[in-house]
Amino acid sequence: MNPKITVVSLVYNTPEAYLRQAIESVLNQTFTEFEYVIFNNGCTDNSPQIMAEYAAKDNRVRVVTFQGNIVYKGDAEFTEQCMSTIRQNMNQEYTCNLDSDDWYEPDFLELAYNLAKKNSADFVVGDFALRLEGDLNVLETRCCPVGVYNGNKEVVECWMGGYQALRSWWNKLFRSELIRRYWISRPADNGNATDNFMMHDIIGDSKVIASIGKVTHNYRVRKGSDSLVLSSAAQLVIKHVKKYQHGLGILKKLDGLQEQNIEVLRSVFRGGIVIDDYGVLEKARDTSPVTVMETIEKTFTDSDVNEVFGGFANYPVYFDQFINLANYLYLQNYKEPAIAGSFMTVLSRIWVRTRSLTVVNKKDIEDFIRIVFDERNIKRVGQFKLADMFKSYKAPFPERLALLNGEVLLDDKFLKWIFSRNSTEIAKELADRKLI
Repeated sequence: MNPKITVVSLVYNTPEAYLRQAIESVLNQTFTEFEYVIFNNGCTDNSPQIMAEYAAKDNRVRVVTFQGNIVYKGDAEFTEQCMSTIRQNMNQEYTCNLDSDDWYEPDFLELAYNLAKKNSADFVVGDFALRLEGDLNVLETRCCPVGVYNGNKEVVECWMGGYQALRSWWNKLFRSELIRRYWISRPADNGNATDNFMMHDIIGDSKVIASIGKVTHNYRVRKGSDSLVLSSAAQLVIKHVKKYQHGLGILKKLDGLQEQNIEVLRSVFRGGIVIDDYGVLEKARDTSPVTVMETIEKTFTDSDVNEVFGGFANYPVYFDQFINLANYLYLQNYKEPAIAGSFMTVLSRIWVRTRSLTVVNKKDIEDFIRIVFDERNIKRVGQFKLADMFKSYKAPFPERLALLNGEVLLDDKFLKWIFSRNSTEIAKELADRKLI
């Protein structure tokens, strides 16, 4: 046998049925000239026996064992050694990756290899289906526009048109030399964001991309897969900002910094912040009010985050999430004064710190304040008793600000008051009123 492709899988305690389905989907490919390297990532269940079983039956399968888990062992030198080992095993002309709980359609390797050879493609991408664990119903199909893309302009067109299908390294067949070049440089401190950084770099170095135009990969969406929450939830927001900035750098390299392309990146990472980060926080039942408020403040006051959102005009959905979390904290039997104080502290800090955002003008501030005090938002926090909070705690707002029957009077005096305070003055006033 003269393999043309290396298929790699990293296994850690994958349920037996899922692991067998993944392995067999590789071994049953219509294209047979491949080697399959399965990495035992410190398994503690019966996965090693299953891998050994298939290796004994099929000489295309080879098992490499790590003496610990790349992620959980917490040893940087060990992780680097393991990552280097994976890279060294990408030794055929092409390489692809299959997660140990996903599976290929039978013709993936054949379609991808033929497209790659015919067009001298740097990589080939197939569409993939997100399937819910259990019934395997298709939740969503992520597609890349079918075709062959040559040169910077067309590569950018492919990337922007199929970003969601191009953000991870599975569902693709790469020239091994290209993926080896960027594999070892993946930022180790970015968790599951490493795929995004690596794919950005690979796209930026690709001359030809080919798209199959049909589903060839099935991604199993497992229950509880979003249960890992960082100790500082604001770090989740920062990761999306880093990916956005890295993507901008690749667009610049490809002469693709047109506004419509920038907005594609904004929409992707804006959605990541709103859906992924807040979704995780809402499901994390042990998340403290301090952590939640820290994340909210980071999101609303950081100039880099504001750039991802493209200004305050795009914040209303995020504020809805803010209100949902405030209600969640209240309903979890936290004392209302503490939540009210945190709520007011965050709003005060938001208003103060927006003054330092060079991209923000007076109209942006006005728009943001109207979002905060929109009648619909006020009504949505009935359980939170927002109106009572303003009355009971005598929050640090001028008398001219009237909150009557869900209506707020916004005028120049109020805006002037916002711009006249600094964070030290706000903090002192809140402390004097025993709100913090």
